[in-house]
Amino acid sequence: CGEEVCKATVMERNVSPSKSTLVVTITREEDKNLINLLDYLVYSGLATMREEVTAVSRICPGRAFLSLPHVRAGTEHLVEVVYTANPSNMYVNLVGENHSYKQYKDTMTEDMQEEYGRGLPDDQMVLLPMVGLVCVAMYRTNSKYYRAQVTELLEGRRVRVRFVDFGNSEVVDWSELRRLLDKFLVLPAMAIKVGLAGVIHVGDEWSGEATEFFKETVGNKEMKMVVMEKITRVCKVMLFERNLQEDLLVNAMLVKEGFATAIPGVDGVVKNNCPTGADGEKITGADGEKITGADGEK
Repeated sequence: CGEEVCKATVMERNVSPSKSTLVVTITREEDKNLINLLDYLVYSGLATMREEVTAVSRICPGRAFLSLPHVRAGTEHLVEVVYTANPSNMYVNLVGENHSYKQYKDTMTEDMQEEYGRGLPDDQMVLLPMVGLVCVAMYRTNSKYYRAQVTELLEGRRVRVRFVDFGNSEVVDWSELRRLLDKFLVLPAMAIKVGLAGVIHVGDEWSGEATEFFKETVGNKEMKMVVMEKITRVCKVMLFERNLQEDLLVNAMLVKEGFATAIPGVDGVVKNNCPTGADGEKITGADGEKITGADGEK
């Protein structure tokens, strides 16, 4: 426990003619999670559990990330696409009013690199990973630290984490996790799962060429997103590439390039480059204005 305050709970007393021994469990609180010393020693490979001792399922009851307000069908948002598996499975971040979300996230990310890029102080170590644990993990592609949450405990002291601001997951070694400071919990988890509405892939699945075309089209840009419907936890959306003359519907671009086909019943929506609701009315943005299509009409 070092200098930390720990709690010892007497479980039983073993008495013999020569001595009396108390059997205790020692626990310590870390980020509102109760860490059992025995669990830590076993997980670290420094001890083994006796057969008569029942292992405790490590489900994290402690801190959690805040959630964004629900994104409703029929609304328009300015977004950035932050991770793409394919055009039907991607994650976006809301830019926010006056770029508030984007600016806060960018500043927070810079602060995290400074905080966690200086080595590994003892107070940053995660003693015992748990499912649901909020933490910091390094994304190997760019060696930067991001907010994450443990989703699965794997063999070999490895864990699967989900980067909550990007949506993607990675398997990392337990020793690579870092404790998340409270100041980095202020911003809600930013990743929103979406998929393109009104189109379907050509063939059995999205081709690599289609996904790469989509990534090049939306990468490092602020896009206009119109939410058509929400199915379970996935928003089906129309994505528009913004430019000075007109906003170009990415859904229609995939069809034009031969990477996708329009779904029957909404093919006119895609071809006309302007989304409509179920009643045939043009979808409106948050300001109540009709959304402008490629032809400039509202």
